[in-house]
Amino acid sequence: MPSRDDLDNAYRATHYHVFAEAPFILTIDQYSHALADLYARHGIDHCAYLTACNPYSRLLEAADNARRQAALGRASQRRGIILIDGSSRDPSGQWPAEAGILALGLGRHAACRLAARFGQNAIVYCGPSAIPELVWLDPDPSSPSRTALLF
Repeated sequence: MPSRDDLDNAYRATHYHVFAEAPFILTIDQYSHALADLYARHGIDHCAYLTACNPYSRLLEAADNARRQAALGRASQRRGIILIDGSSRDPSGQWPAEAGILALGLGRHAACRLAARFGQNAIVYCGPSAIPELVWLDPDPSSPSRTALLF
């Protein structure tokens, strides 16, 4: 099983594609001018990039991930959150892309709770600085109760 450091490195290397009117990519710890523009257009100053796919980084079949992602979308929409589809992609091509959503105006705490419901290790949270940050939900994702494969 990969260590926390291995998972952290993999998540940080991932490109988080956002399929907005003008598509862009979020990269952990790098300012996003496109995200700042999106904030201005929607009158917000924070968002979260989430997925429901591959819980605890265990690869699932495409149909299972699609059902989970649809459920995440419904749960987010019930909160009145504006959603923009996305895709998390490993630039090395070692791991398959997975669906994601950028939830505009979703706060950090609410995003963490929602992601935890769907068995996720971490989220990408973007605050007023428009710099995406990786936020771990469990301080030890390599604990024996969790199996990780990298998403």
